[in-house]
Order: sequence, then C-alpha cells, then structure tokens
Amino acid sequence: SGCGDSGIEVYQGTGTRITGCTAANNGNHGIQSGDQSQVKDCLATYNAAAGISAGQESSVEGCQASYNTGDGIRVTIACSVTGNVCDKNGDGGDGAGIHVVNYDSVVDGNRVYGCDRGIDVDSYYNLIIRNRARSNTINYDIANLNRVGVIVSAPSSSPISGSTGGAGVGTTDPWANFTY
Repeated sequence: SGCGDSGIEVYQGTGTRITGCTAANNGNHGIQSGDQSQVKDCLATYNAAAGISAGQESSVEGCQASYNTGDGIRVTIACSVTGNVCDKNGDGGDGAGIHVVNYDSVVDGNRVYGCDRGIDVDSYYNLIIRNRARSNTINYDIANLNRVGVIVSAPSSSPISGSTGGAGVGTTDPWANFTY
C-alpha cells in the first residue's frame, strides 16, 4: 500500500502465482504479473493505473478491482478473466472494468459496475460470455471478430410478495451477457 510505483510487480520469469493479496493506493498498478501467471482472490483499489495488469497467457480469477484511475483488470494475449468484481474504475481518469488489449482471451462470469467502460475489448478472437454490466458509461465496447454471448437488457420486475412473480431475465441462453 502507498508505493510510489506498483504495489506488487513481477517482471522476471513466468509462472508466478499471486493469491490473497491486497494492493491499494499505489502510484502505478496495484498488481502487475508476468506471463503465464495466476492472480487469484486479490483486492486492488485506488491505484493510479490498473488495479490488476496481467501478462500474456495469465489468469485473473475471483478478484475485486475498484476505484482505480485506470482499468480494473487489464490483460493481453490468451488470458482468462473469470468471476471478478470490477467497480468504479476510471475513477478520476479513463478506465474499463475489464480491458482486453489483444486477442485469444476469455472473459467469463464477471460483474462490472460504474466504470468508464464496463468490458472493453480492443482486438479479435476473444470469447465474452456470462458477464453482468450495470451503470457504466458504456457497458460493452467490443471490437469486430469476437465471439460474444448475446447481450440482453434484463427487464425490471414489478413488486413481488409471495411465491411467484418476476419478469425473467429476457433470455434462456446460458451464455448471455446482461445489462441491468
């Protein structure tokens, strides 16, 4: 916490595992991993750049990245980004909840809320499925030639009292991405 550069920074080698860590209020990235790394169950908040920046062929799983000036989670080539919570990124700057800057990554089952861009994918041949986006300036900003589960705006339900009700979610597609 409070480092002038990145909080946790791994440049040398590959195959690093960063688990259960907290990186907050750092002058650059909260957590920056090398290639073929795993970042799991970490918290990255109030960092001056990305909360978590992962090298190619890495995975980011079960993390929370919030209130970072840049992206919440930023990945490059052939990464897996699953089950994360990314809130209020781009806070005072420009950032996405999840930002995929290159190709061949999977973005699956994440929640992004209140960011400049919810899920931002700059390149092609990525798979984007089962995500939830709410109250981002732009919920989904996805380049051409990606594989994307249908994006559905879930309808609002009327009040419910009892054992039945609800408006449904607008699709039965198990791979759908949602805005709500």
